[in-house]
Parts: sequence; structure tokens; C-alpha cells
Amino acid sequence: MVFRAFQFLFSFIILQPMLMDVGSSYGTSRSVVDVGLRSKHHASSTFFSFALDWKRQNPKVGSDIDGNQVIDSRDLVYLLKGLVGGPAGTPEIAMVNIASGSFLMGNSDSPRDLAYSFSNEFPRHEVKITRRLEVGVYEISNRQYADFLNHALSEGLLRNSVGGPYTDGDVYHNGRRLMVVSNPFCDIGFNRVAFFVRVREKVDQSDHPAGFVTWDGSIAFCNWLSEMNDLVPCYNLVTGALVSPNSGGYRLPSEAEWEFFGRGPVSNPNRYAPYSFGDDPTLNLKSCDRSLILDEYMVWCGNNRGWSEAVGIRRPNPYGLHDIHGNVWEWCQDAWHANYIGAPTDGSAWEFPPSNFRVVRGGSWTYRPQQCRSASRDFNIPNTGDFFIGFRVVRNPPAR
Repeated sequence: MVFRAFQFLFSFIILQPMLMDVGSSYGTSRSVVDVGLRSKHHASSTFFSFALDWKRQNPKVGSDIDGNQVIDSRDLVYLLKGLVGGPAGTPEIAMVNIASGSFLMGNSDSPRDLAYSFSNEFPRHEVKITRRLEVGVYEISNRQYADFLNHALSEGLLRNSVGGPYTDGDVYHNGRRLMVVSNPFCDIGFNRVAFFVRVREKVDQSDHPAGFVTWDGSIAFCNWLSEMNDLVPCYNLVTGALVSPNSGGYRLPSEAEWEFFGRGPVSNPNRYAPYSFGDDPTLNLKSCDRSLILDEYMVWCGNNRGWSEAVGIRRPNPYGLHDIHGNVWEWCQDAWHANYIGAPTDGSAWEFPPSNFRVVRGGSWTYRPQQCRSASRDFNIPNTGDFFIGFRVVRNPPAR
């Protein structure tokens, strides 16, 4: 397999005009190497030195695989990624341990929270989280999601919109759309060889949160992450049902869990402030006026540079979780309900009666600070992705 890859590499460098024809003949050899998830197997420095030498020696090669208008070592990496056999190793996600506990969910009824509230934040009610959680420190990045897609591609699991083998456009599995790759604003593209992360305005988007991932695409990533770590998957991807929420596998948080870890621990003096870090009492939360306090912790309409920001740049909440407020909204497990009347009080997801929408929490870089508060909630269609919606993962580890 490695010999085949370097045969193809030769054709890439020497016989570049033939690249598009030759590439299709190697479609069955697609696999994945480490493109961002921390792995137990890392490429050697020798390989990357070789890649840099290739860049210097071939500055005019006309195969801009990653579409960044520059022929560079990234193009070689993406080429080899589609040809070298073998898995990337076990992907690891940085997680924080959070003990079980209780909290008051919903609008805090403080003057500021009430002034900027929405009707769907009521009634306030006590929720008891009965199991210990591990929560992703960061929102899932483009680099991580591209890794998942390339592995699924290598296994022949991806389909197009009509059920045929995937070659281009939006990504499907079991008839469910995973990602809206066809949208020109999607930061993940496909080049007939592999999925890659785009460069936007000369900025590599690899570490930015993965947008245009549907709710179905989020749970598919969770199952893949579970399988790669020898854990029992939580979802039936044919029906989309959460069948094993306490299996130890990765899943989306329930809305109650999200607000529980989003607000921070009982020791946090700002647990019931508008934000987990407190508030800027001088700021009109319906405006995009600048706020030095908010700027420290979140990407929002008052400080964004026209797009999302790399995960983890802003300060974390008291649990050590980054981008709880702003950057991108985060999918939750729950079906949408217009208020909390009848909501579960044990921290489980509220999925019945079913809804045509799924909950998102946290606000995004495009939204006003009113929508980025700890109590704020919204919804979206589960098979629709958008540039301002992403996700983070959680799991219930085995009892100690």
C-alpha cells in the first residue's frame, strides 16, 4: 500500500497533468492519517521535512488540492492522506470530569436576566444531575470532523443525496445528511481524494469549530469516536435514536446537562448571573457595542472578525470549558419545547413528544449577547447545518 502511495506521489510531482485521471483509479485505497485529532501514532518529523523540501523544489506544481490558492506541503499531506493505508490511531478528545449535582435551570429571575429574557426560559426549576459527566473542553473542530469524514470515506460508509457512493456535495449516511459541504461557506471541502479544511482569508480554519454539521452529523461523529475508543456507541444511526445513553460512549449533552456545566459549579459566584463569568452591567445586551469583559470569554457580534474563531482562544468557564458562550451554538440531544412545563428534572434529554426541531445552546459569533446568556436557548432543524452551529461531546464514564 505504501509503495502504491509513492507511485502515485511520483505521478503527482512528475506527471501532474494526469492527476485527475489517475486519482480516480485509487478511490478504493482511501484511508485516513492524523489530520488534527491527537493520536497515539504521529507522523515522523522526517516526513514533514520531506514535505517542506517538496514544496521548495516544486513551487509551480499545478495541483492545489486544498484550494488555498497556494501549492504547498498541505497539498502533499492531503494527497497522501487519501492513499496511505491504516487507521490514524485512537482519537483523543480533551475532557473535563464534572461531578453530579443539582442546580436551578432557566432564567434566574435577576433584574438583568429578566430584562433580556425570552419566554422559553421559564419556568425555573430544579434539576438533579445524577451521574458524573466527562465534557469536551472544546467545541469539535473542522480538523477533527474532517478526520471523521475521511475515516468513514475509507470504510465506504458515506453516500450522496440519492444514496450512491459519495463523490461530491453534501454528505449522507443511512439517508441522513451529516454535513452541508455544498455550501460555499462550509470550511470543509472534498477534492475527489479526501476531505480537507479550507483556508479563509489566508487563515487556516482547522482549529475553528466545525459548522454546517447537522444534528445527525453530530451523533454520527459521537458513534465514530466511541468505536475508535472501543466504547459502546450511544446511537442507532438508522433511526437516530439514543439507545445507550449510559454506555460510556460519546454523545450530545442533554439540554439540562449543557446548562449545568455551562453555568459552572456551586462554588461559582456567577452561577446564576447572565453569564458563567458574570456580566457587564453597563452593556445593552441587545446591542453589539464593545465590552472588554465579554471579549475575554466569548466571540460574539461585538468582537468577531467576520467569522468564527479557533476554539479555546477565549478564557474558559469555571469548569475549564471554552466557548460555552458564543463562537458557535451547540447542538443538544433534546427535542425543542417552547417552555419548561413538564421538563424532566433528572437531567435526561426531553425527547417526547417529538418535535421537528432540536435544541441549540450557547449563542454564536453572529449573535447579540442577549442570546449568549446561560439561560438563552434556541432550536434548528436536525438535518440542516449552518455556519453558526457546531457541537461538543460528553460521556458518562463508568462508576468508580
